[in-house]
Amino acid sequence: MDVAKYIGLFLLKNGTCYIHGLGNLEYRRIPAGYESGKLMPPSHEIAVVAASTIDDSLSNFIATNEQISISKATQAVKDFSTAARAELALGRTVEIPSLGVLQEVNAKLIFDTYPYLKNTGAPIAAEKGMPKRHSEARSSKPEPQVNMPQPERPAPDYTYDYPEPEKSKGMGWGRIALFVFILLAIIGGIGFVLKNMTRPGDRSEMPAKNVKLPKADTVASQMPTDTTAENISPAITDSMGRIQFKLILNTYSTRKKAEKRYNQLTSYGNTVELKAEDSNTYYILMDIHAPAADTAHVIDSLRAKFNPNGVYVY
Repeated sequence: MDVAKYIGLFLLKNGTCYIHGLGNLEYRRIPAGYESGKLMPPSHEIAVVAASTIDDSLSNFIATNEQISISKATQAVKDFSTAARAELALGRTVEIPSLGVLQEVNAKLIFDTYPYLKNTGAPIAAEKGMPKRHSEARSSKPEPQVNMPQPERPAPDYTYDYPEPEKSKGMGWGRIALFVFILLAIIGGIGFVLKNMTRPGDRSEMPAKNVKLPKADTVASQMPTDTTAENISPAITDSMGRIQFKLILNTYSTRKKAEKRYNQLTSYGNTVELKAEDSNTYYILMDIHAPAADTAHVIDSLRAKFNPNGVYVY
């Protein structure tokens, strides 16, 4: 494992690298300066400084790249440091590839950076306090300002001619007639709605369930006995004490709708009758035979099965 190569890579990537037992290497930038009548450009160098804290970043970097454990990488760095101190004690140098060499001068550890890494440019001859050239001095004087006369602009005209508002010509007979016509139409519509609300309309368009419903006699025989009974009129009482009357299941305004409902109920096995009250009123009737005490329950049962909006005695 080439620990010196990883030291150089880590130093160029992070700008600083701590080496256990040797110290801290820093990659620095030296700013431009003036020396011996020459302007020296900025450069770079690598310096050895005393380490203030212990850092294991180099060991982690080596372990990641070599796919080994951190403990093995730390041990490799310690072995490199021990070997480097032995070489420096003998007066030899320790090379960091492509960067420079470590050497000990007067019992002090220094780093000699390779020249190509310093990125130094050629110095520029310059003198401090050099007077300006005559052309530069003359150009530096501010030119006198010449106030050019500005042409006078005419003042804008903010006057506008607004059109005179037209005089009102009054309401007119045509508008009065239109208003009266709309008012009569509204009154007629309200009367039509109230008339349809007071009469039983097509409130019974509820489709029957796709099951065979029991006949009225069967429903009446299954209902429990109740002491309260509705006054059914007109009604016929037979010898058995049962009341016979007709019940309006549905009401329609057209014969076509009434026949459709009639065919639907009869297809389910119900005995019903289509009654034309007039040209705009058609009833679906059913004969009911029930005890007087059970009529209310019979009506409630038929309302739930045939028309939740309500059934009525004919």
